[in-house]
Amino acid sequence: SQLIIMSSLLPNEQVRMLLSLLQSEDVRGRMQALAGIDFLTDQGDSMKSQLVVQGVVEAMLEHINKTGEELKEGDPDWKNHSLLHHHRQTVASILRSLTCGHPSNKKRIVQRGAMTFYLELLEGFVSSPNAKAWQDEAYMAALGIWCVCYSVPENQLLAVQEGAVSMLLQLTQVQEGQHACRPPPPPPPPPPP
Repeated sequence: SQLIIMSSLLPNEQVRMLLSLLQSEDVRGRMQALAGIDFLTDQGDSMKSQLVVQGVVEAMLEHINKTGEELKEGDPDWKNHSLLHHHRQTVASILRSLTCGHPSNKKRIVQRGAMTFYLELLEGFVSSPNAKAWQDEAYMAALGIWCVCYSVPENQLLAVQEGAVSMLLQLTQVQEGQHACRPPPPPPPPPPP
């Protein structure tokens, strides 16, 4: 219902409404805000710039922290809660969408904490005993790192300094290790006599 109302607003009013909804106490409202932000990322480069400049990146990262804090109260394994996995994956996907074909946003979202967020997702995958639960987030984080680093030397340097290369290598090692757990293929049949 709020997304229908949003369509009658000017672009900057849409962003303000979604920011307000994203910062609310209502988890359902925050989920609607993420859906609205995701929709707006398809509305062109001008809208992508507005989203970033008006603080959507910071609000989404705060939303992830807030959701984690809420879950922490009632769940000892809160970091592996399916709702939090879903929200982290959604935010990682939106961050990547904000940078597609938009070099200035690549710099902006990294300055606003995206690289740190991506690295946290990779760390969760590599260090979790339940790596499969983190798999989608790690995939989105790897894509996000690639997107923000593509054609942006400052972000490439930061990625190296922040340990992204090491984390990506660990990611491939964990994935290879998972594949190594599969039973070996059956031996080839003996050659004909």
